[in-house]
Amino acid sequence: MTQPDGIVDKKSNPFVKESWKGQSFSFTEDRAKQLLEHDLFGKTEAYIKDKSNFKSRNHSNFVVYPAFLAIRRRHAIMKDGVLTPTSKWESEFGYLENSDEPEAERQIAPAKTAPARKKTLKTPKTPKKTGKLKSKQTPPVFSYHELVEQLRIFKAESVIRRYQQNDLAGQSPHEILTNFAFGSSIYRAFRHESPTQRYKKWRWYDEADEIIGKLNIICGQKEFDQLAYGLAESLVEDWGEKKDDGRSTYMNMGIAMKIVNLILKHLAFSNHSRNPELKNWLHVPWDQYTLLPLKKIWTGKPPISRAPRQGFVNNLDLYKELHSLITDIANEAGVSRIIYEFWAWDRTH
Repeated sequence: MTQPDGIVDKKSNPFVKESWKGQSFSFTEDRAKQLLEHDLFGKTEAYIKDKSNFKSRNHSNFVVYPAFLAIRRRHAIMKDGVLTPTSKWESEFGYLENSDEPEAERQIAPAKTAPARKKTLKTPKTPKKTGKLKSKQTPPVFSYHELVEQLRIFKAESVIRRYQQNDLAGQSPHEILTNFAFGSSIYRAFRHESPTQRYKKWRWYDEADEIIGKLNIICGQKEFDQLAYGLAESLVEDWGEKKDDGRSTYMNMGIAMKIVNLILKHLAFSNHSRNPELKNWLHVPWDQYTLLPLKKIWTGKPPISRAPRQGFVNNLDLYKELHSLITDIANEAGVSRIIYEFWAWDRTH
């Protein structure tokens, strides 16, 4: 009997089903897009197999099967208990992502992917509203006054309500900290640093209830800022200075602040928050979606590129300059800073 090709043993490929072993399908671009659409990188076997975590008309075919096929065709592996992209993924499907990885990390990808990456930078036509999740789109850049006007007219209420109902409902503080803040883009950037293990070593990893307790009694912006910076500093310290191969870690205060700001945002908008002022004190998590609209406005160094990466905000001074800029813009628009993040994310997804 002919043996099935690819990786189909249960130990290496936990998503295998007997009926799938005899198939000979390749890992296509459509399957790669399904994997990205459902944000499967950085997720555990149990998470991917749990239907309640996804809104898909066919969980087995559009969620579990892409994970199975990615491992079978060596585009992904299970590492530290989570689905992790390989160099084969980078070389064949890296162009599907506007990568958030630091520049040094991206140099491992073969040069042949460069033209395709450039192609994705063009602003696509606005898709028809079908209710389906669309591929990520690159947002346009704006002048100062254009951005202020965009924020003034942005209807944030429905976006926030959908976010609370679809993403946060039923999530405990610990689930918010462990499942929502450490997303796939951050995971990919640290895939050579055992990120899942290091994140679990953070002193606050099992103390999400204490974080929300602190947030519920905070009385002002200064106190909130002290908590946010303190959380980020502890994450950098507990993460460690070296990667698995002995080189210096990519973790720094800029990236740590993104992770912390996502945690604080999710907790502030969850039903665990008892402090209505929190939403006015939140900081913006900096990534390609929140950085790119500022490209024409930002006059600091370094300049914002057409595809800003995860490592752009790599120190606290740069972070504070961007924080000051978006504070001024939000104040002029008459909205809180975090509304800018909702606007930047919603218009590109």
